[in-house]
Amino acid sequence: MSSTSFSPFRVIVIGASAGGVEALCNVTRALPENFPAAVFVVLHLSRDSPSMLPDILSRAGPLPANRAVDGEPIRSGRIYVAPPDFHLLIERDQVRMSRGPRENNVRPAIDPLFRSAAIAYGPAVIGVVLTGNLYDGAAGLRSIKLRGGTTVVQDPRGALFPSMPQSALRETEIDHCVPLHEIPRVLVSLAKPLPAVVVGAPEQGPQPCLPSGPPAVSNPQSRQTNMAKTKNAKTSLATTEIDVIEAKIAEGNTDSEALLRRIASPAPYICPECCGALWEIRDESLIRFRCRVGHAYTLESLLTEQDEAIEEALWTAVRALEERATLNARMAERVEQQQITGFVQRFRDRERESTHHAQVVRRLLQGGIDKLTPK
Repeated sequence: MSSTSFSPFRVIVIGASAGGVEALCNVTRALPENFPAAVFVVLHLSRDSPSMLPDILSRAGPLPANRAVDGEPIRSGRIYVAPPDFHLLIERDQVRMSRGPRENNVRPAIDPLFRSAAIAYGPAVIGVVLTGNLYDGAAGLRSIKLRGGTTVVQDPRGALFPSMPQSALRETEIDHCVPLHEIPRVLVSLAKPLPAVVVGAPEQGPQPCLPSGPPAVSNPQSRQTNMAKTKNAKTSLATTEIDVIEAKIAEGNTDSEALLRRIASPAPYICPECCGALWEIRDESLIRFRCRVGHAYTLESLLTEQDEAIEEALWTAVRALEERATLNARMAERVEQQQITGFVQRFRDRERESTHHAQVVRRLLQGGIDKLTPK
């Protein structure tokens, strides 16, 4: 990025998941018609979703909301919405769309948007994490903070689904942790016309954030902990290089393994999505993984994916065991009808064994390991 380019307006990036439609409407409804910032929105969607979110947001408030289009220019006073199955990315002065690998098992994902905005606009970026499950957005919000941007999180105590705000609070310093109804006020105060602000220039390290308006209502306990985390985080060229390389991977770069070797080391795990080897990003502040294809996971999302894979494997085992029991029962009936001695009992024993094992695994799945303990 050029170190001499300037941003005439703020760039606001918002990420939400479960419960996000209502939260986004509440935020955009209270923004003024002449809002001097460009707003980018990622809401987790299934790939086949028709997504009426642009229409919903346009009706909810005064700002026009549209499905983002690859290559369109960035203008203030507009809302750009990520379409289903595409990552929404930001380059200098234009929107980019990518069908790059899923991150935290979703596309569109929040982290790629936040990361690309931080690289392109540095301290002019305001990152917002709203209600949602799991952990998307935490790494991206940290990238925004490390490059001098401002971080805003919905107070998890009032979020319909608090996991995403809680994860963000754990992983970086948050400038504003406020209830949902306070977020528009914070954004309006922060989006006032900027003085000439240098953006980009990662070689200079993070720039100071430029908060304005009333002081933030923050989470005191997490703020003290997170200030220490941010202070101790590596903000050297190596850290900014990680952001740049991960942004390239999100664009669908075909040489992901060569890029990974620059920022990651092989890990003893496999990717839940493609079964390729995972690499651990060399970032001591936030543990996360990528495979050579580019699928990305935080430690928590990887554990969640493994839990789902284990459950799927166990249900497969239940099906196979119950089918084995049925087949052995049929074989026992057949040899009994044919009066073949010595085989009926063998097939009956196999039927009982398979039925018992299927019941054990089924109880584990339905009730947990505690149900396996003898009374």
